[in-house]
Amino acid sequence: MKSGISEIINGMLLERNFTLPGNTLIYLDGVKNITKLNLSKFSIIFNFKKNPNFKKEEFFTNNFLLKRLTLRRNLELLSDLYTFNLDRLIKDLEMQEFFTAFSNTKVIDIENIQLSQIELIIYMKAYKNCLILKNLTEIIKSMSEQQLKYFEKLLSERQVFYFTNNKSFIKFKNMFKYFVIYDKDKNLDVYIDDENLEAFLNNRIKTEA
Repeated sequence: MKSGISEIINGMLLERNFTLPGNTLIYLDGVKNITKLNLSKFSIIFNFKKNPNFKKEEFFTNNFLLKRLTLRRNLELLSDLYTFNLDRLIKDLEMQEFFTAFSNTKVIDIENIQLSQIELIIYMKAYKNCLILKNLTEIIKSMSEQQLKYFEKLLSERQVFYFTNNKSFIKFKNMFKYFVIYDKDKNLDVYIDDENLEAFLNNRIKTEA
């Protein structure tokens, strides 16, 4: 199905029952760097800011944590703001060793995949409707069994809109119900759990062996 992007997206957002899970993956064909795109442009194209379900939401990018603050200070601020128990979260995610090693290190100086894991989890705890522009492939692949269970539970309780240009999303397609394919010519295909999506993926988006 192809039509004007605003018409289809807005219709889908407004008509969906947001009390039930129905995560959406938006594949942006030909876009090289999603995190550097103009976020205000995304808001206009997909009308998130005008949609009543998204008025208080923000995009999840590489700038979710404050890079000049330490990891501990970042997480303490977020735990106070979103009222969750930080010690319990670190234990549930089996990240005691990581937190001990990096708690007093500025975020900008931490090069560790576990940083991305914990900021993703906190973002999803904070927002019921999640707008994700950061590449999740390596984050999900690197999760322990316990972390993956925690993430999947949040995923089942949230409405997630995941923007990606990475073909490897096919490996995680079972996490999503709705698929929007937005190509270089600004054409749009929308798929909802049907065989046409499988045909599209098999023909146009092939992962490397």
